[in-house]
Amino acid sequence: MYQPRDFFRVLAIIGLVMAVAAMVFSIGCNNQPDEISAEIGETTELKIGQTVAVEGEQIKLKFVEITGDSRCATGVECFWEGEVTVVLEITYQDESFTKTVTQPGLTSQMSADIFKEYEISFNVLPYPELNKEIKADDYRLELMINK
Repeated sequence: MYQPRDFFRVLAIIGLVMAVAAMVFSIGCNNQPDEISAEIGETTELKIGQTVAVEGEQIKLKFVEITGDSRCATGVECFWEGEVTVVLEITYQDESFTKTVTQPGLTSQMSADIFKEYEISFNVLPYPELNKEIKADDYRLELMINK
């Protein structure tokens, strides 16, 4: 026969299973912090969704997304070198700005752009290769901020 205490045992077991599952899921998803810190002139590498806060400055840059990547792949002869376009979210003195920056293809050097009194140098990785798809999770942004 069904007992009321059996109902509470089942609820307790379900709650325990859900708590363990949530803990395992959160541990597995926190491989990389959402925000890292760097000093002026230090090169950092961000994944999409990550933010770098510049120590001693009131500026943070978040790598939001790649909106286009037409860079000429290695192993291919192209008429045009192509380019890759990146969207950054910049928090400066508690205000939020969106900035789009573009890097030409066929270069391994960092490109640069200006925001307020800062120079933002960046390089998008990986570089496209013939017959290899780059997934959103594969993109990295090498970033250096100077004053």
